[in-house]
Amino acid sequence: MNKLYYGDNLDVMQKFIRDLGGLIFVTSIRRSIRGRTPTTRYTTTSAPKTVRRHRPSSTHGPGTTTPTIDTMRSIQKMTKLICSMIFLNAIGFSSIAFGYQTGFNVDVVGLTGERRTSAFGVMRKGCPHKGVDYSSSQRPKDFTAGLYGKVVEPEESGYATIAVLPFNASGYTVQYLHTSAKYVAVGDIVQPWTIIGATGDTAPPTNPADGIHLHLQIQSMLATPSQTCWNGREFVDPETWNISNPLIGAWRNSSTDVVQGVTIEQISTLQLFGDNTGSRVVGEMGRKLQYVSPRTGTLYTVDSQFKWPGQVVGRQKHSLQIELFAGTCAIIMTPSRPATCTALPAHGDLQLQASNTLTSFNFADPTMGKVTWTKPSSSTLSNPSELINAPPLANATKLVKNIKTRKSNSQMISLSLFDPALSVQIKSLLQSVQKVERKRRKIKHRRRK
Repeated sequence: MNKLYYGDNLDVMQKFIRDLGGLIFVTSIRRSIRGRTPTTRYTTTSAPKTVRRHRPSSTHGPGTTTPTIDTMRSIQKMTKLICSMIFLNAIGFSSIAFGYQTGFNVDVVGLTGERRTSAFGVMRKGCPHKGVDYSSSQRPKDFTAGLYGKVVEPEESGYATIAVLPFNASGYTVQYLHTSAKYVAVGDIVQPWTIIGATGDTAPPTNPADGIHLHLQIQSMLATPSQTCWNGREFVDPETWNISNPLIGAWRNSSTDVVQGVTIEQISTLQLFGDNTGSRVVGEMGRKLQYVSPRTGTLYTVDSQFKWPGQVVGRQKHSLQIELFAGTCAIIMTPSRPATCTALPAHGDLQLQASNTLTSFNFADPTMGKVTWTKPSSSTLSNPSELINAPPLANATKLVKNIKTRKSNSQMISLSLFDPALSVQIKSLLQSVQKVERKRRKIKHRRRK
């Protein structure tokens, strides 16, 4: 198994977990036999009565014997082995959950059923092999990129090479050689499932290819060359090079604007837990509107918080489709005024532009424009609820039910994560301001009379 994000400490952690399992086993055995009458290792009726002794029947019944030292050691070794297997499986699952996998293989590039025909570093014509070769059943077959990246110009010509700059690691270029067809162009953004070309045997006449196959190599742009026959370039083993998924994690979009005299502060987050169909998605939005009445100088605010559960519903060539279901929301207006809100469902297309840049748009209405999301570090990620004084979302439904509203004077705010509906909310705020100030003017007029 390859060392993932734990680095060189993986073996130390594995040994610690294994020894811990053995210690737990020994402790449990010692506790189970503590304070009991010693017994001999035979309890047959043929043994002398003066030697044969039984454990108390209230504990384990007659005939129960103490396990031998060899038996205990065997069980302890088995416990360590089981703990090691559980640890390795846990590392594997956690690596997938956090966006890691062990490297390229035939399944990653969409050539399931094929096999590796030549490994990295194998001596060929007096020079180590720069990559790995995957078979293609002696015919051209489409293959996928296997990672997120951007297509760039290849360095070498004559091999029908497709070069991709990966988003998960800077300083590397992933190169696919001997292709018989190219389905992407320089500048295209590719996803792991994007079909980028077909296997082939394209090569210069001076260095012909060994049949139809895919040659995959990863060039390190920063490392010092280790082989003179690699012409000043350095390569790494594609099957041990860790591929991370930069799409997984929390994405943030924030903005501050002034529209019709209304100051708008907004923070939205989009959490992605995977890129497979059915993977979980969570969207949140916190928004604060402020308006100072030019007539009275009164500060009016609308604090709202929305949350949508969702999931990945499909994949396109260059994007990921997600669906957000109807969610929960809370809204507070100051000065206090009845208000209700609705977190509308939505559909969106996501496309990774760089390791820390994501764009989205509502594919039900592409004219609404794209939204750009960034991926900050976990220490700087702002929660939408930090923007407002609204109660937790868990109490949002209760809050809305407790507000007694009338259709004639209730302010209704409905929006989705990809359809902010700012104009509606601004209009509601201004209408609320007008109604409140009209009411106050009427009260003052009556008092004067």
